Formats: sequence, structure tokens, C-alpha cells
Amino acid sequence: MQRKKRNSILLNKRAISPLIATVLIIGFTVSLTAVVMTWGKGFITEKTQETSESAETQMRCINLEFTADKACTTGNDMQITLRNMKSERIDGFRFRSKDMPEVLEELSALEPFTGKDIAKTLSRSVTTIDIVPLVKEGSEYTPCAMQTKTARLTPCA
Repeated sequence: MQRKKRNSILLNKRAISPLIATVLIIGFTVSLTAVVMTWGKGFITEKTQETSESAETQMRCINLEFTADKACTTGNDMQITLRNMKSERIDGFRFRSKDMPEVLEELSALEPFTGKDIAKTLSRSVTTIDIVPLVKEGSEYTPCAMQTKTARLTPCA
């Protein structure tokens, strides 16, 4: 008996009209599309900017050329003369060796067509050192690994 009563109550309830349901579905779809488009625009803009900055950095790296004219050691003190051979500024250098656990950095710029003497103290005696040029984008230094030079360290005279 109660089941019949419950069914009759449900049958007497009125649902929303198909027109209102269609309008609600269209409104929900338009709102969702607007949210996705707004997010997508920001995402695409951000990715485009990151790619552009990365491409500029890579172009700067391609245009770098330097030489290590003099590379010698006295004990664990290294002296090296670096010369910038092109018109692109080099913002710093990273020194590393497979025989040395740490990586040393020199974050002073080497202007176009100039040279600079750099002195660093190494943690141990090494025979070769890899020199990686760095370019600065904003506050970040990016290594230009494709321009790495290896210098053989000889005793200073």
C-alpha cells in the first residue's frame, strides 16, 4: 500500500521542461568552454615565452667562442687565461674535472674580443679541466655545454 502511495506521489511531481533543460546544458557548456579557453590562453602564452627564452639562450650559446691561452698550476692553485673570440658577451665560466668532486664557477663577464686571467684554488691536483661558458638570462646562469673546452694544466713556470 505504501509503495503505491509513494509511486503515485512521484508520478504527480513535475520535472523541468525540455526547453529549460536545454538552456541549462548550453549555459553550462559555454561556461566550461570559457574557463578552459582562459586557462589555455595563459598556458600557451607561458609555454611560448619559455620556448622563446630558451631559443634566445641557445642562439647566444651557438655564437660563443673562446680560447684558453694559458692554463697552469702551482700546487693546487690554477691560473688560466681566457680570451673571448667573438662579439657575444660571456657572462661566466664553470670549471670541472673528472678528478675533482666540486665544480668551480667564475661569474664575472668576459666582454667581446677581450681576455681575462682567472685564478682558482682546486681541492686537489688535476691535469685537465673542462671549461663551460655561461650565459645569463634574467638572474639564471645557463651553461653552454656544446661550447665546452678542455684545457691541459701544466706546471707554471
